[in-house]
Amino acid sequence: MHVSGVGKSGHIARKIAGTLTSTGTPANFLHPVEALHGDLGIVDPSDVVVLISRSGECDEVIAFADALDVPIIALTGGLESRLANRANVVLDCHVQAEACTTGLVPTCSTAASLAMGDALAVVLMQIAKFGADKFKAGHPGGALGWT
Repeated sequence: MHVSGVGKSGHIARKIAGTLTSTGTPANFLHPVEALHGDLGIVDPSDVVVLISRSGECDEVIAFADALDVPIIALTGGLESRLANRANVVLDCHVQAEACTTGLVPTCSTAASLAMGDALAVVLMQIAKFGADKFKAGHPGGALGWT
């Protein structure tokens, strides 16, 4: 699985890819612009790509989506957006407003995307029957591996 986004959505995509990997679903962050400039070759026909965009109208993410020939899961608040229309599955990350005084800084929208990505990881853990024993095996260092 590959997870992708631009800007703050890209930061969230990196975290989601890390959570997926540590919970039994191999995943990596793939920057959409880098994908369009040669890194698209890492996407296998059996892969799924998760694309994150608050509006679903980010040109770089749409160009990446258009270049893909694999299933796409969109995490977006733009349920009628170009990304939503291109995706095979749309997970609704719409928020009423951002928390900042300008209404522009990604705050609530990034939290919604992060929560949805974590929920996706939990569902995939359940499907794979990924339990505490496997989780601990992948975390030999740090407190997570001690419990």
